[in-house]
Amino acid sequence: MEQKTQFIFEIEPADSTQIYQPLELTNDENDPPHEKELKVRLDKWLWAARFFKTRALARSAIENGKVFYDGQKTIPSKEIAVGATLLINQGKNRKIIIIKQLSTRRRSTDEANALFEEISSHVFTSDAPQADPMAPDDKKPRKIARFLRRALTLSGQDNSRE
Repeated sequence: MEQKTQFIFEIEPADSTQIYQPLELTNDENDPPHEKELKVRLDKWLWAARFFKTRALARSAIENGKVFYDGQKTIPSKEIAVGATLLINQGKNRKIIIIKQLSTRRRSTDEANALFEEISSHVFTSDAPQADPMAPDDKKPRKIARFLRRALTLSGQDNSRE
């Protein structure tokens, strides 16, 4: 649906030989998205892409240095661009993504996943050695130690009452 708007201004030219033509503007709702410059804040985009449940959480993560825009700390009001790289630290997860599309609205998960491309996802692990799943069960010695501790404390309480 194309709408045409016509404005006519009557201005007397400084030079009488100049003739002004009416200005014709078109407002086409079907313009390709690359022609319409969409400005999106980083915190709003992270919320729309479903990395955070609320914009306040996204803003807090950015302010606390858990989100990096093109390798640098940034502010929540940073206007983002297509092709930029984001590093997002969420708890034990670290994600590196590339922005593919801009959006200011939170939509379905499938549409949100189309907004970015995930390059890598890494889960942090603690430096403490993890328990070997093939190791023998260590519960029995602990149960015996707990039983002996309780027996000693109960016997000590009974002697003090007499």
